[in-house]
Amino acid sequence: MATLEPGPLKGLFSWLVVYFRRHLPAQLIHEAEDFAAETLAVTLAAIQKGSPKIENPDRYAAGVASHKCAEARRQLRRRKFVPLDQLVDATIAQLVEAATIEHKLMQEEMELSLMQALKSLPPMELRFLHLRYFTGLDNERASRRLGIAPAEGSRLKFVALARLRFLLRRVAPAGGMAPAGAARQA
Repeated sequence: MATLEPGPLKGLFSWLVVYFRRHLPAQLIHEAEDFAAETLAVTLAAIQKGSPKIENPDRYAAGVASHKCAEARRQLRRRKFVPLDQLVDATIAQLVEAATIEHKLMQEEMELSLMQALKSLPPMELRFLHLRYFTGLDNERASRRLGIAPAEGSRLKFVALARLRFLLRRVAPAGGMAPAGAARQA
């Protein structure tokens, strides 16, 4: 069992302070003496318990100090959650929240409009668009899968997209965003 004499305590404490000043993150260097005191207390407590693992108290204290530095770095890396209303004025946070809700509602309306427009397409056009855009086939392969000529498939895609644009303009919400190209028609 190792013992620690009072004389070496002062030297060990000074060494620990230097160690912590070198190895702690910059934000915590001013706490080097506190870290050294804690490390020394842990080391002395382990020695008093008579732990058989402690053959060299200096080495044990260095290990404790190393673990304390690593834990301090981990604590600094962890991100702390700060609510939005604490970062900015509450009114700005409320505006952002309201805009987010409005955006979600607009997105749901657009999805509903798109689903209605897709349901009103003729079956052949709908199948072609599905093969082309959802399955990922090119025009030629989608045409072959439907049993039509590639030129007919290209025309079918053009007509289907034009019909979709028309249907989406017709069912667009009154207060919503104008569809692309609406400003050119005015």
